[in-house]
Amino acid sequence: SQIITFGTMAARAVVRDVGRVFGCPYSMMDKIAKLIPGQPNMKLETALESSPELKDECEKSQKIREVIDVSLELEGLVRNVGCHAGGVVISPDPLTEHSALYRESPTTKTLLTHLDMNDLERVGLVKFDFLGLNTLTVIDKAVKDLASRGVEVQAMNDLAPDDEKTYRLMQEGRTSAIFQLESEGIRRLLRDFKPDCFDDLVAVLAIYRPGPLQSGMVKDFIQGKNGGKISYPHAKLEPVLKPTYGVFVYQEQVMESAQILAGYTMGEADILRRAMGKKKPEEMAEQREIFVNNAVELGTDRKQATHIFDLMEKFAGYGFNKSHSVAYALVAYQTAWLKTHHGASFMAATMSLNMSSVDKMVSLIHECRSMGIQVERPDINRSEWDFTVEGDGRIRYGLGAIRTLGSRAVQAVADERRKNGDYASLEDFCMRVGSEVRKNMVEVLVRAGAFDELGERAAALTHLPAVYAMAEQSRHNESAGQDALFSGDSAPTLPNGDEVEALPPDESIKMEKDVLGLYIGRHPLDKLRAEIRELKLMSLQDMRRMEEGDHAKTDASFMTAGVITNIRQRQGRRGRAAIFTLDDNSGRLDFLLGGKPYDRCGDLLVHEQIVVVEAGMHFDSFNDRRSWRAKSVQNLDDIRRARGKQLAIVVDDAAGADFCDRLRGELERFRGGGSCPVRIEYHRADASARIDLGREWAVSASNEIVGRLRRIEGVRQVKIMY
Repeated sequence: SQIITFGTMAARAVVRDVGRVFGCPYSMMDKIAKLIPGQPNMKLETALESSPELKDECEKSQKIREVIDVSLELEGLVRNVGCHAGGVVISPDPLTEHSALYRESPTTKTLLTHLDMNDLERVGLVKFDFLGLNTLTVIDKAVKDLASRGVEVQAMNDLAPDDEKTYRLMQEGRTSAIFQLESEGIRRLLRDFKPDCFDDLVAVLAIYRPGPLQSGMVKDFIQGKNGGKISYPHAKLEPVLKPTYGVFVYQEQVMESAQILAGYTMGEADILRRAMGKKKPEEMAEQREIFVNNAVELGTDRKQATHIFDLMEKFAGYGFNKSHSVAYALVAYQTAWLKTHHGASFMAATMSLNMSSVDKMVSLIHECRSMGIQVERPDINRSEWDFTVEGDGRIRYGLGAIRTLGSRAVQAVADERRKNGDYASLEDFCMRVGSEVRKNMVEVLVRAGAFDELGERAAALTHLPAVYAMAEQSRHNESAGQDALFSGDSAPTLPNGDEVEALPPDESIKMEKDVLGLYIGRHPLDKLRAEIRELKLMSLQDMRRMEEGDHAKTDASFMTAGVITNIRQRQGRRGRAAIFTLDDNSGRLDFLLGGKPYDRCGDLLVHEQIVVVEAGMHFDSFNDRRSWRAKSVQNLDDIRRARGKQLAIVVDDAAGADFCDRLRGELERFRGGGSCPVRIEYHRADASARIDLGREWAVSASNEIVGRLRRIEGVRQVKIMY
């Protein structure tokens, strides 16, 4: 059977529940609940002592005092039941001999024990935890992909655990998408610690938790690994603590130390481990006496034995189960090995398992680029449901990641292609699978660029309604026994690209983003990369890593640029506010804009607008996480006008005889409109020259002048120097 869990009325939840029964407004009780500190296992009694604001509210309002009084009585009572995520109990005889059973609902067959996991142990049953990991599916997919392309890979469980390239990847912190090693905090630990063997990896996974990080033991751990002095609390404990550089990291080390120094049996050592983990004073006093007396009998000085017990007690609270860490380390090593040696297959498998999360997909595509792997847009003749690897190591976008496409339609497209060959045109596609793929789905595929290899996108969109209707009529005629509408030489074809004007690049980029939810190939910021570097703006990926880091600065401001992809307006206590999402092709990040900054620049929050944001990090104690608050939002033209020091026009050999006249004509439009001087840089194979125009030719740097100058034939680049 699976195991029941009991949800209890915790401090915040009980206040909200009682307030609702008392008829208090939700906003009022939400405010009171948020005054309760959000620490784990927080009790109302403790909250009243530690939160002056909560105490003041109780004293000011009789109603709130009554709510808190009743909540104090109800706190900790069972509120609801649930099912343990991975816990299963297996009995040698009928479970009803040991525990009553509970059915989740009359319609489900799932049975739960009516005893929770602690009570089940007390009646003599064993709880097994079965953990399902998406990462195991990623590994399986990657290995199968390699096999399908004729790449021989040994069984993952037989990998040699000493691959230098894999450990180098970890030492450099290049562990995006690697199981358990993704966060910025653990990347920093990997860079500092520099693991070079499997034991090191096991220890890193065990030690990277809040307790050890706050205790200072991680610093000793790193120093010991990198040549610092290693000390052991007793010479006999060197074999036990040597793999972790003199630091107690695992529960098993505590148990083994008790066996060596105090003669504990394995069973007795396990009782000691449990007592230390639960921190029960009576049990600890009893165990201290047993340990110290036994250790003295076996030749250890009493003072030293007491010191060692204190040390074990301190670290037992942080101790991690080594067998658990080994299992996690094995999966982490396998994924790191695959990323190191077969990066495209590993990333394609990872993307296939994360295709429902746009934010995750953005970061994975960026990681592919950093690895030198090109992610290609979907293609009706190459894409499958999953992301796949093509011969030269490129990854083809999976059709399953396109919104509104169902598995049945994608399966029909792939099956027909495998059976009768590639699709020759949009008409051919509609004729062959139009009965399974609705017109709106075909339009989504066109907008995503899946038909780009078969013709111009604008032409396909223009003629899709007529082509789809003709294909439908043809299928109807065939089923009625009439000649096919598209048979013979009379088959209509799409007009060539000359008959329908091609889409501007910016419009096709926006179109792909609308249907895919992200920018896959080109990005609106691509043409501004050099300028963003000049401005020394921070990437969103780096800002997210700061947000996840252990030592994130909450008192500094940072500037970044991106495209606004989402806006959520709201009315706050201090006026209007908005949460908006920026995308810069390295990642996505949410920013809160409220108060006076919103009054100043809220009108710049427009979908698909490129903006520069100055923001600071804020710690949200209610949600127990960091978030970003925008201090200002500016469009790029404002930044250019305020900070632009020079406008450089780079000219090459393609400049024609009338180039100077055309350049003069454009500059005349903006001449004298600002204080940014203009420089012309001329380059050809055998010579180059630089001309600084006079002050009378100074302009106001803006998107308009940059755009107009770039359209002049012979202008290779226009850049603003800061």
